[in-house]
Amino acid sequence: MSPQIDPKQRRALLRGIRAEIRIRKKFACVLEELPGGAKTALGDELRRLFRTDGAALKWLLTSAPALGGRTPHEVARTPDGLQEVLGVIKGIEHGNVM
Repeated sequence: MSPQIDPKQRRALLRGIRAEIRIRKKFACVLEELPGGAKTALGDELRRLFRTDGAALKWLLTSAPALGGRTPHEVARTPDGLQEVLGVIKGIEHGNVM
């Protein structure tokens, strides 16, 4: 038999789940604004690097000095820009803070 969760814990758990769902939907919507292959390539790389949609979304929508002060989301809208953003991600993976 499973243990009972008290009402306060249940409400807190449900709030957390709802917040995570909102973040995942927002992340999916932001990726959907990108052209075809960019959605998959960038989404996969960001999830792998940042481990959560929330952290990936924050990075995607924050201006980056390595991208001339533009956001990765803005830059990734073109094929060349996508490659530039993926290059920044590779740099982060190798310890270059950008």
